Amino acid sequence: STEVKRVKNSIGYVEFTHVVQAKLAYGLVQNRAGKFIAPSAASFQAAALSFDWAAAKDFFVIINDSPAEGAYPIAATTFAVMYKEPKVPANSQAAFAFWRFALDDGEKFASELGYVPLPPVLVQQVKDYWAKTFKGGA
Repeated sequence: STEVKRVKNSIGYVEFTHVVQAKLAYGLVQNRAGKFIAPSAASFQAAALSFDWAAAKDFFVIINDSPAEGAYPIAATTFAVMYKEPKVPANSQAAFAFWRFALDDGEKFASELGYVPLPPVLVQQVKDYWAKTFKGGA
């Protein structure tokens, strides 16, 4: 992001948090609905909410090119891979403790850094999935 800011008239693709932190100029991008949308917490959440996460196997959803009118068309999800039955349960419990913190109390810190929290309805779906799927994941 530093180089994009430094080089006059440059165009680059950087993570939204870097755009916010470096105070970079950005353009609107046309989405599938034909609307020109700015990157923002609301437009990323609109993309996330436009998909049926519960119907997706293991929450595997690619949220690029959302059909929602207010959705920013270039968005990504981050996934964590966990053992359903861990060999070292304490390690798995520590990982789930971190993810629970990230989804509950940690979202305010993430928001301050420019990261977009998951919509509350999706957070609950994730927690329900953990409880059903992973030993020690509740």
